[in-house]
Amino acid sequence: MLNRSRKNAVGLSLLCLAGCGVVGLFFGSGAWASPKASSSNTLSAPRLVALKLHADWCRTCQKGETQIAKVKKEMADESVLFLTFDLTDENTKRQSAYLASMLGMERLWKDANRRVGKMLLIDPKSKREVGVVNLARGATEIRDSISKKLDRKGA
Repeated sequence: MLNRSRKNAVGLSLLCLAGCGVVGLFFGSGAWASPKASSSNTLSAPRLVALKLHADWCRTCQKGETQIAKVKKEMADESVLFLTFDLTDENTKRQSAYLASMLGMERLWKDANRRVGKMLLIDPKSKREVGVVNLARGATEIRDSISKKLDRKGA
């Protein structure tokens, strides 16, 4: 029990820290962080947000973890911000709800519980969903879905 409490406390702390960093990206001085700053030291906005709707009890989510890790590694140089709303329990839901609110994604949050096991592809400017990927799909399909959305937005 104590180990689970510690694990949850550490997880929530990391989620809060990540949330603070993301909030700075959305509400900071207008600059967004990208995986790598350009040679002129300017930061650019991500062209797409990939929002994973996760819960520890979700088998699809568990299977999708390795697929998502592969996709993140393969797309490290792409302009994609990977985020997670964790719907595992009341504490992680509350933290994710705070994050959704601070990012202006309340509309997406309302349906999150019914969509666990999915990754929403979101336009960062409008905060609107532009696609959805089932995490049960392989890394190739997840990557291809993200790439298609990036291609449509212009390279």
